Amino acid sequence: MTVASSLLDTDIDDVDIYESATAVKELGVGINILPHAVREMTELGLLDALYGVGIPTAEHVFYSSSTPSSCQLIDA
Repeated sequence: MTVASSLLDTDIDDVDIYESATAVKELGVGINILPHAVREMTELGLLDALYGVGIPTAEHVFYSSSTPSSCQLIDA
């Protein structure tokens, strides 16, 4: 849907969206939206709606398979 919205913003309006799921339902899982995706949501005018339903990331932690005991913590 984001791609379709972005295309509509660029006056490309001949877009078909297909969903392969037989039903739309809650799954009880979270979705992490990375900064570049948040930028796209902002450009679509959806940032306030995103903050209305989402929980901002408190921290990012990266683990390396070569040194599993070490990590890098980045404040969000």
